[in-house]
Amino acid sequence: PSPGAVGGPVAAELKSVLYHEDNRPKIVEFQAGLGGRDIPVQDFDRMVQSTLAVIAGGPLPEPRYLQVRE
Repeated sequence: PSPGAVGGPVAAELKSVLYHEDNRPKIVEFQAGLGGRDIPVQDFDRMVQSTLAVIAGGPLPEPRYLQVRE
């Protein structure tokens, strides 16, 4: 993806590959562990819960960045 683009490179590639599919899956985007930072179990739990909410019919959230310094 372009510098400054929202989301990560893996999600962008998946969206690109699946673009022409009739029944495209929703891609829930997370970026975590940037710069080698540890990802706590609680963050994995949040990722799973967010993804399950989308599977259950909830709205697709904006890309989320976890364990990133501001």
